[in-house]
Amino acid sequence: MPRAIGYDARAMSAETSESSVAGAAYGVLAALIWAGFPAITKLSMASHTLTAWDVTALRFATAGLLTLPLFVRNGLRPLRLRGALLLAVGAGAPYVLLTAGGLAFAPAAHMGVITPSCMLLVSTVGSWLLLGGKPTAGGAAGVLTILAGILMLGWDGLSSHGSNVWLGDAMFVLGGFFWASYTIATRAWGVPPLQATAVVAVFSMLGYVPFYAVAAGSHLAAAPWKEILIQTVFQGVLSAVVALVFYTRSVALLGAARGAVFGALVPSFSLLFAIPILGEIPTRLQIVGVAVVTAGMLLVLDLYHTARWRRAPQALAVLCVLLASPAFAQRPSIPPQTIAGPALKVTVVAQRDAIEWPAGIDVDQLASVALDSRGHLFVLNRGKEAVLEFDARGAFVRSFGTGLFQRAHSLTFDARGHLWITDVVAQVVLELDADGAVVRTLGTSGKTGDWDEAAGTHLFNEPTDVAFARDGSFFVTQGHTRGEPKVLKFDATGRFVKQWGGRGALPWQFEVAHSIAIDSAGLLYVADRENRRIVVFDQNGEFVKGWVYRGLVCSLAFGPGGVLYMTSGFDGQIVKLDANGRVLGVTGKSGEGPNEYGEAHDLAVARDGAIYVSDVINKRLTKLIPSR
Repeated sequence: MPRAIGYDARAMSAETSESSVAGAAYGVLAALIWAGFPAITKLSMASHTLTAWDVTALRFATAGLLTLPLFVRNGLRPLRLRGALLLAVGAGAPYVLLTAGGLAFAPAAHMGVITPSCMLLVSTVGSWLLLGGKPTAGGAAGVLTILAGILMLGWDGLSSHGSNVWLGDAMFVLGGFFWASYTIATRAWGVPPLQATAVVAVFSMLGYVPFYAVAAGSHLAAAPWKEILIQTVFQGVLSAVVALVFYTRSVALLGAARGAVFGALVPSFSLLFAIPILGEIPTRLQIVGVAVVTAGMLLVLDLYHTARWRRAPQALAVLCVLLASPAFAQRPSIPPQTIAGPALKVTVVAQRDAIEWPAGIDVDQLASVALDSRGHLFVLNRGKEAVLEFDARGAFVRSFGTGLFQRAHSLTFDARGHLWITDVVAQVVLELDADGAVVRTLGTSGKTGDWDEAAGTHLFNEPTDVAFARDGSFFVTQGHTRGEPKVLKFDATGRFVKQWGGRGALPWQFEVAHSIAIDSAGLLYVADRENRRIVVFDQNGEFVKGWVYRGLVCSLAFGPGGVLYMTSGFDGQIVKLDANGRVLGVTGKSGEGPNEYGEAHDLAVARDGAIYVSDVINKRLTKLIPSR
């Protein structure tokens, strides 16, 4: 078995500075393409029309056909059948099924951290043990630095404790092992980049696509053609062929251990792609992690010497600008993602003209609004005076709820006129009577966990909203950011019936179950905020339909005639939808002016069609009167 260059400085003498720079360039380009995999794949899976099985089939049906002429011409040379199978497992269908499948259980950020870090470790250690590579002091320090940066990048994501997240994480770990085997094998056997790509693509096409066509091919036939086209180009051409050629060429020039380092750039580039694709701005800790990973890469690639900097200033400067660009994002929240549609014509009424806010009561974050059967407006204020009531003319009636809440999130009326309020920090749902007195508490204050009747635990994990069915049964959504996102069903007496959900992008899962509403037919509409979608269930938790939007789906409310309205949170839009989820009208935007919102957190629609929107960032209420 030939020796690898690895980190051995003596072996480096066989390389030229030009080959080092070229290898680095190939590695960076491959990382750029692969960095889009978590976000682009998860977006399609979140629409319920494509699964990991579909994505894998599109990837290798396309890549296999593109590389088939090369495979026919060259055969397996220089590989034997056993070696070709190893490459196909390492970078082919099993790898994609594992990583794409893991996205159904765990957040995309987990994949961006876990898979490349495991690949880096296994490739590096494998090169040392199997290929004779020896680490230098700078190389070893670079590995440790990169791992430290990866931990920083993934700290927030890895703190999630959803019941199925561990399964997705385990799939990402195994995927990292598979990719490491490909990395080591291509270097050890001296497989040319195009040949390795052809072997992986053709073997995966022949071994997987026929099985898929028989088992699940009809599912792909029902998917929108645009999603199929996007995944075909990205998965089958860019990711499976172009990036694999670049990556294999990088390994050939730099060695398996140093070539594997570019996998550690995927989390950094993934953060960049998440801004336009997923609308996510990195935290300060993630930005520091990007810088740390970059420093580690320079150490491992031996590019920290002055002479090497003189040979590749342009490449390194561009790389540093790319990695540092998230630091210029000033807003810590998710940036606006405008939902397209015809303008919803409204008259905008400012808070001072819509209601008479009482003197002496401070306006804090206005988290929620609701209307009772008399048309009185109730506003949930995260201040000392928690609930304020205004009559149909906007005159102040009373306030109550002082000291009851830690971080109240939503308020909802039941058929008896009782007010139900969720608290995402206290972990409870409170029922208040018409006088504002607490008559029932669901959950255990200050304790978070699972609602498990068998174990005798009655715990919520960040309850966010409540909705009532005609028979008095009700549904509680939970899982605001860290909590396990679910829907919990209770009968009219408050007895627990069932629950469903979990973190993920499958039809019955959620990323953040932020709001819930029930239509006249009894169907449940859940605002799955971070997955940017509305998911519809029957009252037994069976998936009915769903729609994906560009903006965050923050709150839902039905108006006269059963018309559905939603707010898009930080995007600052109020959207009117038809029964099929199509956009009928849009108004509002992100900002601080009239009909602009810092976060349009909740809305309520009166019998006359007037829309009341609560804004937790700008700390104000806006009334919108649709034009007749």
